[in-house]
Amino acid sequence: MESKEAKNKVLVINSMRCAGYLMFHGCKLIHTEPHRNHQNKHVFIFNDDTKTNEFLRKYTNEESKKNEAKNVHYGENQRPVQRME
Repeated sequence: MESKEAKNKVLVINSMRCAGYLMFHGCKLIHTEPHRNHQNKHVFIFNDDTKTNEFLRKYTNEESKKNEAKNVHYGENQRPVQRME
């Protein structure tokens, strides 16, 4: 029979920025581990619960908006122009 701890699902976050965002918004960091493939990096382990998923979704939306904003450059008349691909 499985223990309660074995049933708990976790989220593994690779981004320190994302982990900081989650902790800032009250999500509990369970522990950190060295990254398996990158010596100088760590992974951040959080409970896979409703609150963490909600703030992870908000973080992802905010980051995608930032990335869209980075896709703006200045045209000949020095006004921001959206790149079209």
